[in-house]
Amino acid sequence: MARFRQSIQGGLIRPTLRCLVHDEWMPEITVDGRLVWDVTKAVVPILISFVALFFVLSDRRAKLDVRSKRGDWYKLRMTLGSEMMFQAVIEVYNRSSRSNAIRGYSFEYKDIDGKWKPMESEQYTNKSPDGDGTMDQVYNRTALAISPYSGVEARVQALARSARPKAGLQVRITVEDLFGKQHKIEVNATF
Repeated sequence: MARFRQSIQGGLIRPTLRCLVHDEWMPEITVDGRLVWDVTKAVVPILISFVALFFVLSDRRAKLDVRSKRGDWYKLRMTLGSEMMFQAVIEVYNRSSRSNAIRGYSFEYKDIDGKWKPMESEQYTNKSPDGDGTMDQVYNRTALAISPYSGVEARVQALARSARPKAGLQVRITVEDLFGKQHKIEVNATF
């Protein structure tokens, strides 16, 4: 307020009277360029800060992207107990500035009738033939942490009690992230 009074007294704002139409007198305010520059220096940084805050807060949302890996990474095998085993490698990308993690997987396959049926899944560890543990493969790893703006390969495996299909099998993989959002991908698995 004191600066505004100084501006008025110092000549930054000069009230004058001006004759308009029909001889009416109306006050006119002339603003000096120094006052405009002072106001601009105060307002523009605040506007830039609000725009930057908007982009930072909008980027904090969880944005997980589940994609199929290129190539022949989706395999079906028959187990000794006449179950069908599905094994695959999928790519999971975190497109946010916030860290994320995979906390669960679920699987469904499309049967001959065209209906989706659930598959059995849990965290599996396939032991290496050497038995020393260096080549063990862990499937359906949960609490798989994903850093901001990065990606990981996730090995997945599921079992289904089904007869051997003639051709491939369509499988829907659902990945649940740390915040409870579910991300789905459909792949075609072959023998």
